Amino acid sequence: MSDDSRIRAIFLDLDGTLIDHTETISPAILAELARINRLGCEVVACTGRTRFTAEHIIRQFPFEPRYIVTSNGGAALNLHEAGPIMVRRLDMHEAHFLVGTLVEAGITPYVYEDAINPGLEYARVLYPHGHSVGPFAHAPRYRPQVHIHNSLPFQPISVSAFGPAAILRPLADQLIDKIGDRISVIQSGSGTHWGIELFSHGVNKREGMKVVVQRLGLHQHQTMAVGDHFNDIEMLQWAHISVAMGNAQPEIKAIAEYTAPLLAEDGAAWAIRQFISN
Repeated sequence: MSDDSRIRAIFLDLDGTLIDHTETISPAILAELARINRLGCEVVACTGRTRFTAEHIIRQFPFEPRYIVTSNGGAALNLHEAGPIMVRRLDMHEAHFLVGTLVEAGITPYVYEDAINPGLEYARVLYPHGHSVGPFAHAPRYRPQVHIHNSLPFQPISVSAFGPAAILRPLADQLIDKIGDRISVIQSGSGTHWGIELFSHGVNKREGMKVVVQRLGLHQHQTMAVGDHFNDIEMLQWAHISVAMGNAQPEIKAIAEYTAPLLAEDGAAWAIRQFISN
């Protein structure tokens, strides 16, 4: 295989692909990441998390990664440079509208800052004052905001909601039908812990991935992606080699070219060994 045709960049989802609830990358996966880094393959985390919640995971890499795609493709960053390569924030009018729509539906909205810079004060998450919040909503990052439906202190990257799939999935469908031409609706989770994340129109992991590939001076046929959930669909569809985890949703396995073993069986390590050789 010539240098031009081999895989030169791999885009890896985090949750369900590299990590489980312990947020620890296994030694087998770390060994494969170190090997392909020595070969000159760019390793890029491509995650629904913000920079703030992803950095402690990618710091486990056995080298210092350069690029990361965060917020489901809402931002692409070179961690060695100031400022983003790309960021797509919600229009303020749309953000206020989405917050009001969720509140009217009896659901707590969470308004996410873009976190394109490191540190807590660039990664704030606001929710309506007086609303009950989930157990994940720890202060001081998560903060109540009075008049959140018409007064935000920053232009958000997303507005999100979390809860049972039976409630949130129909609401997501309603939003798509009503304003799907103005926003991106990205969903993931399990039956009891579902999330809908509302972004600027056109935001998805593929778009963030393409920005990094262009920055690297590479081509689509030199890319590979591994993922497990609905927010990975566009990334897997665009990558030259697409691998679904063994624990992936059935719909994800159906669109990916290959299926790896389970996360618990170091499926990502298997995928890397299969397609990125010496």
